[in-house]
Amino acid sequence: STYDSTSMNTYLNALEVVVSDMVNAKLFPIVSWIHALAESNALPSDGNNYVDWWRRVAVRMRDYDYALAFNLFTEIGDGNLRDAAIYNDWTTRAIAAIRATGGRNADRVLILGAPGKDANSLSESIPLFTRGKPIWLPNGIYTHQDRISKVGRRTGSEMDPLATEPTSTT
Repeated sequence: STYDSTSMNTYLNALEVVVSDMVNAKLFPIVSWIHALAESNALPSDGNNYVDWWRRVAVRMRDYDYALAFNLFTEIGDGNLRDAAIYNDWTTRAIAAIRATGGRNADRVLILGAPGKDANSLSESIPLFTRGKPIWLPNGIYTHQDRISKVGRRTGSEMDPLATEPTSTT
């Protein structure tokens, strides 16, 4: 992995402070990955590093409140990651790595982007990732899982993403 232990631990320590502060303030923290060069090249080693980054984040965050969500890609730029096969491979492996860390990550909300930034390219991926776990698909494309009682609601929040059942929109 290109993420050495010292710098990754420093990052994770800082991330924990931010996530804790946000959860305590009744905000919804979203941890997201972005690496323009890795997305552009999308080499096998980049995919392995991506999955390793998510595994390390998930291990550290596994017991945090369900208000915390993971956005697997901030915004996919131009490059090889727009190839649905590469995107599906990276995403499938990252989801498996996150879920395998246990704790609340077994049911953590994961946010997926579309490899081509449109509903058509996302539709090539949705069936792979929506098997009974909370998934949020941005850009007006949503699936709703029956996990509300398990995931829980943040009461008193006007921005409660679990308060209504999202429906597909265009």
